[in-house]
Formats: sequence, C-alpha cells, structure tokens
Amino acid sequence: MIFSYYSDTVEHVHGRLLTATESDPRLACYRGRITTAAGPDRTGRSQVIAGFAPRTAGGGVAEDLYDLIIATDVLAEGVNLQQARHIINYDLPWNPMRLVQRHGRIDRIGSEHREVFLRCFFPDQQLERFLGLEERLQRKLKQASAATGVGEVLPGFIGREVNLTETREEIDRLRREDATLFETGGASALSGEEYRRRYQSQLANPELREAVLRLPWGSGTGFARAGGAQPGLVFCARIGDHSRPWFRYVPLNDDFTITCNEQGHPVVIDDTLSCLDAADPGGPETPAELVEAVYQAAFPAWAHAKRHILATWMHNADPANLQPPIPRVMRDAAELVRQYGAHLGDRQDELVERFQAPYSPRIQRALREGLAYQGTVRQRVDHLAELADRLGLVRQTAPEPLPPIREDDIHLVCWIAIVPQSSLAQVPNIVE
Repeated sequence: MIFSYYSDTVEHVHGRLLTATESDPRLACYRGRITTAAGPDRTGRSQVIAGFAPRTAGGGVAEDLYDLIIATDVLAEGVNLQQARHIINYDLPWNPMRLVQRHGRIDRIGSEHREVFLRCFFPDQQLERFLGLEERLQRKLKQASAATGVGEVLPGFIGREVNLTETREEIDRLRREDATLFETGGASALSGEEYRRRYQSQLANPELREAVLRLPWGSGTGFARAGGAQPGLVFCARIGDHSRPWFRYVPLNDDFTITCNEQGHPVVIDDTLSCLDAADPGGPETPAELVEAVYQAAFPAWAHAKRHILATWMHNADPANLQPPIPRVMRDAAELVRQYGAHLGDRQDELVERFQAPYSPRIQRALREGLAYQGTVRQRVDHLAELADRLGLVRQTAPEPLPPIREDDIHLVCWIAIVPQSSLAQVPNIVE
C-alpha cells in the first residue's frame, strides 16, 4: 500500500508506476495489477479494496486482482487490509496520528504475517523549514480568528493555541527509525487498531488499571446484548509463560446449553477477531449482567475450550503439521533444478529452496509457463532461475514448532458471558 495525502499525488505516482512496469521487464509481473483508491466513489472503492485484499476485505469470495494500491487517507480508517504486509507513506502528514491510523490497516488482529513493514519518505533537508512554515500559518490563523471575533476562520481550524513540540518530537523519532510510536501511540496519536485503542484508553485510569491487575485469574462477568444475540461465553487463556493470549468463544443454545455441531461435538470458535467481537459490550457504561444458568454453563464450556486450546497447541508442536502444502508446479520446478542445475554451483540448493513454498496463483502461473520454456534442460533451468529473481522469490523460513504442553499448563485469565436482553426477565440474575 502506498499512501499520499493528496489525490493529485496518487495519480502522479500511479502514472509513474504504470510507465515503469511497461518499460522495465523486471516489473512485468505487476502489469495490470496496480490500482488506486481516492475520491468519494464508495462503490468503486469497495470493489478495489476487495480486489486488493480479498481474504480480509472481500470476505474470501473476491478475486485477487491487485498487488499494489495507491490511496489517500480514505483507506486509513475502517477497512481490514491485514492481508497486506507493506505500507509506504509517500508524503509526510503533519499529524503523526495519520501514520498510526494507516499502519492500523495492516497491523490488525487476524494478520497472517509475523512482521509488517511501514516505510516513510522524509523531506529530510527541508523538514525544519516545512515545520516552521506550518507554525507560522497556524499563528496567522489564530491572529485572524482573534481579530475577526469568529470561532472558525477556515474549516477545521478554530482560534486556539497550537503547540507543535509533540509533533516535532514524534516526526524526529520516525526519522531516527524509532518505531515505538506505532507500538505505544504518540501524544497526538490514536492506535489504528480499535480494540487496542480502547484497551489503552481504559487502562490510562490508574485506579482502573490497579483494579484490573489485582483481579485473580479466572475472574468473570457478563452483559446483556440487545437484539437477536446468541448467548455464549468467551474465554481468555494463557499458556505457561507464553506471552500471547489465546481466545475461545463457546456459543450456547437458547436454553444455555452448549451448542454442538452435526457430529455432536461442542462448537468452539478460535478466530481471535470473532472472539473479541462477541465479547465486546460496547463500552464501560454497559452494566454487568450474569445469568445463573450461563454461570453454570461456564464450567463445562471452559473445559471444552481448554481441550480445544490443547489440541491446537499440540498440533502446532508437531513439525510435520507445520509444513505447508507445496503446489505441484512449485515441486516440479524444484525437481528440475535439483536434477539439472549442477552448473549453478552454490545457487542450486538455494534456488530449490526458493521454489519450495505455497506461492500465489499468479506466481504459479508464471512458473508453469517457465516450465514450458523451449530449450535444453540447462536453458530451462537458467530460465527458471531468472524467473525466480524477477518474481522476487525468497527462501521461506521454516516455522518454529511450539514446545509440548500439558492441559494443566493452560490457565484461565478471565471470561465473559453474553446473554440476549430478552433473557433477563425470564431467568435469575446473579450479577447486577
């Protein structure tokens, strides 16, 4: 993703990229796979977003059409683009909050990437001059506001004192490649991830933070949700000293018994975003409500959730289960290089490993065409090596298996029950 503040810049960058892909054979794989998102056309923008990130923004049904998208801040909020891994800020917004919001489009719950990357272009030699210009403009606007006696001189500006010290410090941190702004949020920045933002906001209250930290593990509560909500229980667990929390959502039937699938097995949902969405009461003003029948259901539900966590963890502790399925065309390319690529020397084994990965359909199509290249086997191997360089194929890091655990290594941190609002008048309530 490439972000710019101005639509004109988006069109300029788009045109330059189109020219580059047409003129440079190394960029041929991007031809027809670059798009833009700017302006008020919501319908067209939704189609572009789905084509760029079909798994996270297109519901998994859209076709993967684009590899690069150049956009204004119309994509900086409210869209799930965590299928992407890279963001480039082509220009530098005055308020670092926008950078954090942009970063939050890909640094989201449900991302399939271990790492995401944010890059910024800096007008390094002229940065201080630009910041000084901004300060003078703000001061003149403030003076104009005071002179005319109106509250707003220009849209978005009201006569108020402006302090650019924090902005200068945050921009300077970014220039030094200090990424803590995106981990903790800056003085003028909100997290781009809604759940993290709300969590940090609540824990900013020292008394609330202390109360939360004093809660014993296994603490639980509940709330009522209006509408046709399904009752259920969400559990947050920790495994040994592993830092990442594990979430499980166990839906309940209308009579508060545990929901089972067609095979009679309890339904346990492990998608983190689904768990957090189910556990979301909407805000701190929502009162605590815990129905006795749901409280009793929490005990067997946790037992099922715990077994599900154990099974998932142990699956990932077996190295054999972590090997991704390699498409046939990738295996064929690797085998051709393995048999006839001795002339490559040290590059032979490296090239074989670069092919051993579950690449996208676009890369598979390119490799399929490469395997059909007319020539001797040596020429075909050389052609595949050139193709691998052009497509940017890299050696895939082997996933690290988890250490084995036992069921008593899984600890319940907290839990929350969800009941429909309509149920409160029909069953006993033990928390009010």
